[in-house]
Amino acid sequence: NATGSVEFFEGATSLGTAVLTAGAATLAPVVYTVGQHIFTAVFTPSGCFAASSALPDTHTVNLAPLTSGTLVTDVATAVWAQPVTFTATLTPSSATGSVTFKDSLTTLGTATLSGGVAQLTRSNLTVGFHGQLTATYNGDACYAAGFTGSNATLLVNRAPTTIGLTSDVNPAQFAGKVNLTATLSPAGSTGQVRFYDGGNLFGTANVNSLTGVATISISNLVVGSHNLTVSFVGDVHFAPCTSASPYVQGITMASTSVSLSSDVTPSKYGQVITLTAVMTPGDVVGMVEFFDGAHSLGSAPVGIGGNATMTIDTLLEGSHSLTAAFGDGTNYQSSVSPVWTQVVTADLPPVVTVLAPNGGEAFNLGNTVTINWTATDNTSVNSIKIELSRNNGTNWETLVSGLPNVGSWDWASTGSGTNPDTAIVYAALVRVTAADNVAVEGSDVSDAPFSLFDLQTAVVLTRLDAVTLDDGVSISWALSNRGIFSSLALQRSPAEVGPWNSVDAQLNDNAGVTVAIDHSAVSGQSYYYRLVGTTGNGTQAVFGPVRGTAGAPKSFVLSAAWPNPSRGALTLQFTLPRLSHIKLSIVDLQGREVALLADGEQTAGRYQVNWDGRTDKGAVQPGLYFVRFSTPEKQIVNRVTIAR
Repeated sequence: NATGSVEFFEGATSLGTAVLTAGAATLAPVVYTVGQHIFTAVFTPSGCFAASSALPDTHTVNLAPLTSGTLVTDVATAVWAQPVTFTATLTPSSATGSVTFKDSLTTLGTATLSGGVAQLTRSNLTVGFHGQLTATYNGDACYAAGFTGSNATLLVNRAPTTIGLTSDVNPAQFAGKVNLTATLSPAGSTGQVRFYDGGNLFGTANVNSLTGVATISISNLVVGSHNLTVSFVGDVHFAPCTSASPYVQGITMASTSVSLSSDVTPSKYGQVITLTAVMTPGDVVGMVEFFDGAHSLGSAPVGIGGNATMTIDTLLEGSHSLTAAFGDGTNYQSSVSPVWTQVVTADLPPVVTVLAPNGGEAFNLGNTVTINWTATDNTSVNSIKIELSRNNGTNWETLVSGLPNVGSWDWASTGSGTNPDTAIVYAALVRVTAADNVAVEGSDVSDAPFSLFDLQTAVVLTRLDAVTLDDGVSISWALSNRGIFSSLALQRSPAEVGPWNSVDAQLNDNAGVTVAIDHSAVSGQSYYYRLVGTTGNGTQAVFGPVRGTAGAPKSFVLSAAWPNPSRGALTLQFTLPRLSHIKLSIVDLQGREVALLADGEQTAGRYQVNWDGRTDKGAVQPGLYFVRFSTPEKQIVNRVTIAR
């Protein structure tokens, strides 16, 4: 029943006064800031009661939660680079602050709330389905953060494109370069453009991301109309597309020109000339036909550099109006060259002069005879034929034909000589015949005869025989006019046709007969022997061959050493009638062995040993030595003198 009033305080701040009614005083509602508040109340009586104060009361004001919120996009489906607006609406609308928009974990941006609404517009959304779009309230002084709206989805497709095609020249000539330009809209793509001719792919090019242009050059379109199309293959952001309609590119036949020339003008009848047609442009493909007036001479393909060539040797004497015509009927226009006048004059026989041998020379048969000549012609000399007469021109024999006109040829002289005996006879002649390209011939003969001297005829072999000996083969021979040779060599071969090797044998002369003993012949083996005589100027004559067979040795024989005396090197020969153990050595006057030349078992036969007069201690001292040949059945000792 107390009466009076109560004043309310927050700290020292009066919040207001209320009159007690039935013991209670109530203050109208007040909005308090978020945080902790300490309230007190002071009672002021109006009657019989004393004043009093209430104990402090602590009260906490928390952030208010949002009631609700939504997130929407202005479109459900967009294309790349299209602006999309995200709208977040919060309740209550009195909430202030900002909202953060996210695409899954990627932050798209932050927008400020106004009247409970926050909006964000973006145009850089990736192509694809976006199913995790959220808007998060960041809170303010009165409302708590944490609301997330995720009820919006968005599909972003690749941006649509269009493409067109043009060329820098239309129509264009065949083989000419055509620059094709494909323009993609909108610009910004980084993909590839493909170029088609009637559906057949013939090239690709990358799109310039700044201009949207892709270019390609082509020069191999055939003559006619070409329906060209282009297609864009697309990239991450831009969808593929194809040109709406074909671009019709016309290709006309390329213009050409041809010139004609020959390598020889005027030319001689029968002379080979080369006609050359030069095409412009130089990369044409086709055939050029050559004409003499209206008469076709033949055709030739156009080669590297646009040249077509043809050789001909059938033009008759006179003036010829030559032309060259080109035309493939497909890609190149036809063209005809200006007239090339080719004059053909009469052909004359070659002029030949024999320079050597030209009379008075004497050649030994078997030696090389060098034949020299000159031959000229008003066209060209095709070949040379050389003939020989051994009887002053009565009969001729061909030595060689088909020679090039080099002016010299070496003949290894063979056949018979011009001499019937030892006298030199001048009766040989040389004839040189030259033929030009149409077989017109000219010739010349030596001015006077020369001699072919046959040594075989000049020297008479009176004896050549081979006789079997117990220790080899004895070869005997005799020659008339022996002095014509500076040397004679005895040669041996296992066959009649060779190969021939010199025989190292001692020679003995007896009343004009020379005898040589071949001790190196193998017992029972047959050989062929011949004599080779060599003159002072190197000419050789061969006599023989004759056949001889080596006999079987009948006793142990040691030949005398030769040469003896010796300056160190010497040759020894020994024979064995049967299989024996032999020892061949050199001993000094005291019987000491100086050198062992052979020691061992040997079969029956003849053997030759060479000693250079040296031992492992060097050359032996000059003096008298003995050659000792020992077998189980016989011992033979010969003397030899070593001189220095």
